[in-house]
Amino acid sequence: MNRLLLTIQLFMYFLIVTGCYTTKGTGAVSNDDGEYRYSILKSSRINRAVVYGTFSEFEVDKIIPVGTLRLNNGIINKVKIDGSFSFAVPSGVYSFETRVIPYAICKTKKFKLSDGDTLRLDFRIKGTREVLH
Repeated sequence: MNRLLLTIQLFMYFLIVTGCYTTKGTGAVSNDDGEYRYSILKSSRINRAVVYGTFSEFEVDKIIPVGTLRLNNGIINKVKIDGSFSFAVPSGVYSFETRVIPYAICKTKKFKLSDGDTLRLDFRIKGTREVLH
């Protein structure tokens, strides 16, 4: 009986410390400006939602080392030199768009994020000769 209780206690401790993750949604969306792949993981941990991912060129799948990612046509987050981005956001509904010269603007659908969610967005952006607004 003591061994069973110890096993249950260890299991509960593991769940509390590591948290549980479940997949909330995955997919890929292509359009004239490129494509993006997404996955949302739901955690049992109570913390702000995290958004992370990468920028790469559509044609050659090469990392884009500069650029910005806009949230809801407002807040801007910079892409790191390795083509990645990562930041936390409060619960809410978000859409994202890439801003990289001389590449097209790639816009996402709206994502509803809750505390504990992790959204991964990997963009493959097509080149363009048009001027960004």
